[in-house]
Amino acid sequence: MIVESFDIRRFGRLTDAKFAFDRGFNLIEGPAESGKTTLAAFLVYMLYGFPTAKAGAALDERMLRTPWDGAEVSGSMVFSVSGVRYRVTRSSAFTDRGWQDTFALENLDTGEDERSGTDLGARFLGVSCRAFLDTAMLSDVRRGAPDADEMHTAIENILFSGDESLSAARAAIALSEAAHEIDAEGTISGAVAVLEKEKALLEAELAEETCLEREHYRLEEELFLTRRKMTEAREKVEELLQNETNYYNAMMIEDYDRLHALEDAAEGRVDAIRAHERAYRAADFLPDREYLYALSTHRTEAQSAEREVSEAQEALDALPAGKEVVSTDESLLIACVERDGGEEALLGREKSDLQNKHRKLTLGGVLAFLTLLFSVLFFVSGFRSVLAVVFGGAAILCLGAAALLFVEGVRAHRRLTDVYESFSAIDRDDFLSAVKRAAEAKLRATHADAERERAQVRLSRAKERFVLAQKALEAHLARWGCSLDVAEDLGAQVDEVIARGEDFLYEDERLHAEHKAATEEVLALRAKLQGQNEVAVRALVAPDKRSLYRDQDADALRHDVELYRDRLGTLSEDEKNLLARLAAATMPDEPPAAIAERILALDARIAALRETAASLRLACEAVKGGEGRLRAEITPRLSLDACRHLYEMTDGKYSELSVSGDMGLSFDEGDGARAVAYLSHSTEDLTYFALRFALLSLIYRESPPICLDGCTARQDDERALSFLRAVRTMTEEGRQCFFFASHARERAMVEQVFSTYGHVVMSV
Repeated sequence: MIVESFDIRRFGRLTDAKFAFDRGFNLIEGPAESGKTTLAAFLVYMLYGFPTAKAGAALDERMLRTPWDGAEVSGSMVFSVSGVRYRVTRSSAFTDRGWQDTFALENLDTGEDERSGTDLGARFLGVSCRAFLDTAMLSDVRRGAPDADEMHTAIENILFSGDESLSAARAAIALSEAAHEIDAEGTISGAVAVLEKEKALLEAELAEETCLEREHYRLEEELFLTRRKMTEAREKVEELLQNETNYYNAMMIEDYDRLHALEDAAEGRVDAIRAHERAYRAADFLPDREYLYALSTHRTEAQSAEREVSEAQEALDALPAGKEVVSTDESLLIACVERDGGEEALLGREKSDLQNKHRKLTLGGVLAFLTLLFSVLFFVSGFRSVLAVVFGGAAILCLGAAALLFVEGVRAHRRLTDVYESFSAIDRDDFLSAVKRAAEAKLRATHADAERERAQVRLSRAKERFVLAQKALEAHLARWGCSLDVAEDLGAQVDEVIARGEDFLYEDERLHAEHKAATEEVLALRAKLQGQNEVAVRALVAPDKRSLYRDQDADALRHDVELYRDRLGTLSEDEKNLLARLAAATMPDEPPAAIAERILALDARIAALRETAASLRLACEAVKGGEGRLRAEITPRLSLDACRHLYEMTDGKYSELSVSGDMGLSFDEGDGARAVAYLSHSTEDLTYFALRFALLSLIYRESPPICLDGCTARQDDERALSFLRAVRTMTEEGRQCFFFASHARERAMVEQVFSTYGHVVMSV
């Protein structure tokens, strides 16, 4: 058995999880509490379902795997057995009526649902759930020997019958039942009873021969009368069919007359079509639907262009010029701004003069303060000292500089005042507002001029479009010899031309339709009459009888034909039935002496069957005494296989291992047999792992998936590598293994031993 994938909806702590596996070795890696053991439990659930809860158990498997946040577990598994792929789906939900389990098994190769028991492990692997857990689910905490009774039963099943579901006890029961089926007394299903019943039937057959012969003669007489009635019915059918043939010949002659009349009138229809076309042809051109549609399109385009010209002209007339959207005051402001070099230059000069004014007045104020300070120091220091001279000179210099700066500041103020007055502004804010109004007015004027210019361009393009559309319309009208009067309504002129074209097309289509219908009728009549010889058909029906045959009721003729055919069919069925009854009532081919010999042969078979039943009962007694011998013969083979696996797991250190009848293990190093409990814990684990590996080859019908959960936890690096090499040998033999690990050590060892393997990482 190869497990391909899991689809876990809800199981334990796993929810909506999908896993895909390799056919050989699979590393299931994850930290503690990540769901590795739950994944192994899901495999057991898919194969066997939940076990029945034991009385007094604190927490059974069903409750252990039910999520805390719900009362339902469900999932599916895809696997293959002997090359056939299956999908098993299970769910368990807690309802008002208790736990409800559902199970489905689908054969993916055929797409059919298989009706079988829910215990897939017993069906495909041939072992019970307990035996599977004891052998295929290996763990560092599952130490000790497997259950001896369970293993004995499984081994006995294999060795005794080759059928994993049949033990020695069951074989004894089967032999007893087989003997009972042969010569069971008081039943009708035993083989002896069946043969005795057959013998009674043969004896009754001899008594029925005379009755069968009389019945045979009576059936032959009835068959003769039925065949005479069948002859009369056939003659009536032939008469009715002849009348029907005369009717169809008369109708065929009428079709010939119709065909000749249509052929004679064909030339007149063609002349009418040509005369109609001559009346409407102009410039060697006749209009069609496409021409009228194009004419309507050109008219629509010309009318649309004309409306566009009118709308563009109205839009242009409604737009004001740029100077019309600006007031007189705004015009004066714009002129002032333009005179002073534009808005940016004007504002730049104004800003420069304002900054110059503030800077010079501020410096003048500072120098005036210094003048006052130096004057005070001059009077304080005395009039004849050196300090007085210094302070006095400094005061005079500061006073002169302050006066000069005040003069320049006043000049800058006057320039600003002149600028403000030119814009009729009383302060700077009023000036900036005036400049802004001038800019906005100029922008409105520019925008109005641009809008008017765009309107003029639109009007020009509309006029060009109208001229082109009008020329195209005139050219299209000229094809049919029509002209356009620009003084008249364009639409009315085109409508008149279209109406004339519609009149032509209506009449032309009518004439062509009549001609086509007549032509199609001629073709249909010719096809209907194809292969017929007109002269021969006319010769079959005399002219004076044509109307008589033509006036017949064809439905009545057909009804009568069907009626007599049904009667003939009924008589034919009666004939078949009579022939079948004659065949069934025919006298037996073999004489009574041959029947008597067959009865004697049946007596001999009955005696042989009774001897076989006696032999089966003796075999049943022998089987009941051979069960113990079969169990004793298997332990050497089991010991040999376990030694082979232990030898590989310990790199050849331990090669002698014995398996007792109760599945206990012992070893002998030359000083006598000892129990494996004398070994180290890690080696003891390996001995019982080797025993389980040996049991895998012995008790299973199909190789099971093997789960190795923490099996290297007690092993050092060298022993762990040897154990993995033994596992690799098993995968090379075609077994699928799942190795559960929590540490990076195991992953590194797996990479060292296996070149390719499946890898599943569990998340917390």
